[in-house]
Amino acid sequence: MKNKQKANMHTSIDKPNFMVKMVRLTIKIVNFFSSKLALRLVTKLFCKPIKKNISSYQEKFYNSGLNTIIDLNGYKVNVLEKGQGQPVLLIHGWNNNAFNMRHIAKELVSNGYKVIVPDLPCHGKSSGRFINQIQMGFALQELFVHIEKKYGNFNLVTYSWGGTVSLLALDQLQQKGISIKPKSITSLALPTYPGAITDLFCKMLQLSPKLQKGLLDNLEAMANTDNRSLKEAFPLSFYENIEKAQVKLTIVHDTDDRAIVIDNCEKFLSKYPETECVVTEGLGHLKIVKCPNVINNVLTSLSA
Repeated sequence: MKNKQKANMHTSIDKPNFMVKMVRLTIKIVNFFSSKLALRLVTKLFCKPIKKNISSYQEKFYNSGLNTIIDLNGYKVNVLEKGQGQPVLLIHGWNNNAFNMRHIAKELVSNGYKVIVPDLPCHGKSSGRFINQIQMGFALQELFVHIEKKYGNFNLVTYSWGGTVSLLALDQLQQKGISIKPKSITSLALPTYPGAITDLFCKMLQLSPKLQKGLLDNLEAMANTDNRSLKEAFPLSFYENIEKAQVKLTIVHDTDDRAIVIDNCEKFLSKYPETECVVTEGLGHLKIVKCPNVINNVLTSLSA
């Protein structure tokens, strides 16, 4: 049975479905009576991933390996492990789950790697309903420490927003004086600045300028809890701290990605020209994570 269609307000560039239209209408009605309540609703929506039911087909992927539950920053997180060999941690994006990384996981296992694929907090089989970027960074800090303690140095492969929060977690750890240095990092469709996420969300929900400003102010306050600005919670601003640790980063981005557009990659390369980059065409945002040529690029990065 297919999952019911749900509203994706963060990375969807498709024509809005019925649920998105209803959310828009709800926000307008609430805003008519109380702008404060409308802003609270919008902020909640921004911090609430779409948690889809795990289908029987997806369940087969989870059952193909060992599943354990670990506690990360107060969330119960499901972690799937399969294969033997050098460990590779796969981090999915917002509104996704471990299943979305299945094509990469399958090829890595076939090539002699051990893959570790968590459902991020509030996603898949993991607990939680609401989480912001800073909180996700805190959770991934604990995950990285756990994985390094269990397996030693690991490789990291990320998709979309999963790359943003993974790099954030590494920076947060450095700020604490804890050195976690993956052997390599390969990031597919990496969002590198705040507007990559917020602009699409505001456009999809047709937020008024006042609500847009209020949302950005709230996100700024969330970033301040980590002693940084919202801008400093994205790789374009803080990656130099990770670069100094000589971590090898490869970015793979598609020119036809309309969700996380190619200028995320271009701006990053302009500031950090030593970063390796692979530019693809015709894949968009969704197909990049399962394209055989891209997966070959991932394997090349791991073996370099």
